[in-house]
Amino acid sequence: MDAAHSAWNVAHGLVWAAGREPGKVAVREGRRALTYRALNERVNQLAHALVGLGLGPGDRLLLLLGDRIEHLEALFAAAKAGIVAAPVDHRWRPDEVRYAVDLYEPRAVLHEEATRALAPAIDGPRLCLEADYESLLARATAGEALGPVAMEAPFVIGCTSGTSGFPKGIVLSHCSMLWRMPIY
Repeated sequence: MDAAHSAWNVAHGLVWAAGREPGKVAVREGRRALTYRALNERVNQLAHALVGLGLGPGDRLLLLLGDRIEHLEALFAAAKAGIVAAPVDHRWRPDEVRYAVDLYEPRAVLHEEATRALAPAIDGPRLCLEADYESLLARATAGEALGPVAMEAPFVIGCTSGTSGFPKGIVLSHCSMLWRMPIY
């Protein structure tokens, strides 16, 4: 990327789309649909809420969520706040989740009611979508939350398949994700 885009992170694309096509549908899940504007506002609210809970740049947020809109919101919110998203497969066994927690050392966990039993005990916020999420968003501002996050900063921790033993955490930066986006 050239110098003009050296400050971009993964969330800039959402901000751009919300400004350019605010009424266009960004994402659908069953009967639910969010426009780019609505998605960006909810992402901003979540980013502000996470910062309000004490999370900041470099902190890790464990995502124990299925395929749903809130998973996408959490990824973008983490990007805006400089928080490192650490998604974990909601179908994993408790010992696999515990391994990921030990590996990732998250400061907070966002989980569904269905994955509550898998959500680890950590020294930080444990947020349940069905119980906490909407009220958390309602208390937060929808003002733009995109802060200065370096392109080289970590965006997400992925997991290898563990073919040579236990899975390893692979940290992907904003830059590496931005370079991948044109492929998809």
